[in-house]
Amino acid sequence: MLPKNLSNMRKLRKLEIGSDIYKDINNIEDPKLTHMPLGIGELTCLKQLRLQYVPDPRDAYKANLRSKENLLSLHLKWPVGVSDVDVDVDVDVDVGIECNNSKEVLEALKPYANVKQLCIYGYPECLLLPSCLQSLHLYNCPKLKLPTPLPSSITDLAVGKGNDPSLKSVEKLPNLSVLRITGFDEVETLPEAPLRNLTRLRYLDIYDCDKLKTLPTEHGYGGLESTIQRLGIHRCGALEKLIIMGCQELEIMLVDFQHLISLKELELAWLPQLTSLPEEIQHARRLQALEFEKVARVAARASSTNFASRHQLSSRATYKMQGLEPDSPPSSRESC
Repeated sequence: MLPKNLSNMRKLRKLEIGSDIYKDINNIEDPKLTHMPLGIGELTCLKQLRLQYVPDPRDAYKANLRSKENLLSLHLKWPVGVSDVDVDVDVDVDVGIECNNSKEVLEALKPYANVKQLCIYGYPECLLLPSCLQSLHLYNCPKLKLPTPLPSSITDLAVGKGNDPSLKSVEKLPNLSVLRITGFDEVETLPEAPLRNLTRLRYLDIYDCDKLKTLPTEHGYGGLESTIQRLGIHRCGALEKLIIMGCQELEIMLVDFQHLISLKELELAWLPQLTSLPEEIQHARRLQALEFEKVARVAARASSTNFASRHQLSSRATYKMQGLEPDSPPSSRESC
């Protein structure tokens, strides 16, 4: 039972309703909320709202998210076994949904159009998005159908444990600068078009793609755009070949070589801003070919012999370093 006069608390900033907040307290039975608190829609100053188990669209509608003009971030979770992901935001609504009529509940929860960040976990159906959305995080939504096209205002996109269409849909996001891809267990290579067309992409992180063998970064294959500044590859144990070329702004490589247990070839070319490789490269024990070309700030510091020794690379691997001076990148057909 919640206070009857809840609506009088007009300056309330944070409200949590649900069983998770009691899970660490012994001898307290999980509370069951039978209906949405009366007057919750009148709490216009509310900045953080967490609800769990919203079974009825009528209850969802009473939350009156449409009226909350200060709402910037909305998290929606369906119970499919995904864990919570913390997001640092100023105005945050976190809603856990457990019902068979997901579409109706989502429509009832439709927030004010100014929402900038939307995080979806486990949603099973078609999704409509606010037109001014800037950040979209989708996790464990293999049946999700995204609208076409996605809002062009999106600059930050994270896709985890989704489907192939959700990857291909990113190619029409002209303002996208941050892309995170995680948990695509069956994908052997990433689609060429999305990476080739993301002309403003700055940060690309790839996690837990167990069967990923190649990235679209080879000669004549399009691939990573020249504007990218940070590349991260983590726990992709099947990756055999990594070629990165023509990324003029690339400064940081966060490559988890320790878990790239299948990596055999590494080629870096035309990367004038890259100053060093991760020390973890010493764990790439299966590396058979390593080539530097026009990577002056890395290669000029070491000959192939002392580089191999310093990084404890296999004595059977072949090393090639050429063109240590900066030069023009390859043509658009060959650059990544």
